[in-house]
Amino acid sequence: MPPEATREKVTGPGARLPDARAITVRLAKGDQEAFAVFYEATFDNAVADAHRLTGRDESFCLDAVQDAYLRAAKRLPAMDSWGACRAWLRTAIASSAIDRIRADAARARREAVPRDTADEREHDDRLQPLLDRLQTQLDDRQWHAVRLHVGGGLPMSAVGRAMSLSRHAVHGLVRRGIANLSGGTPGGEGESND
Repeated sequence: MPPEATREKVTGPGARLPDARAITVRLAKGDQEAFAVFYEATFDNAVADAHRLTGRDESFCLDAVQDAYLRAAKRLPAMDSWGACRAWLRTAIASSAIDRIRADAARARREAVPRDTADEREHDDRLQPLLDRLQTQLDDRQWHAVRLHVGGGLPMSAVGRAMSLSRHAVHGLVRRGIANLSGGTPGGEGESND
């Protein structure tokens, strides 16, 4: 669709949904306008599904839906119907919600365990030189990811939310950062360090 063309309204009374296959094929190729159409056509149902699936508050549901749309932007296959799109999105929302619930539970468990102050100081004393060395040798994004994950003890998913990245992207930043520090390449020979 040319940029100057007016996009039809895809939700609400009298809305006419465009062909799902055409939109999802374009979305799979990274077409931002196709993603906007997909988002507009599915958002209301996605939020309602998140509420039905989790019973959690609006903030939690919106976060789970956002995670699902990030997955859709990267991995949504071409689909023949809007029903199939919504079913795929519902599964992605459920998966995102489970990930968030697990992360919340793990954080609650970590926070519930009393920490020995002497052990904590010894850990911090051993960790600080590594963090100082990392800061001078890593680019800003790698340093930020490593500092939050290694220094701050945050899970990769929480670091990803803080940096607006996926958990996998954060894992790559941390892995490359550590490999850069040790002078090796992540994942063995021949893999790019970019």
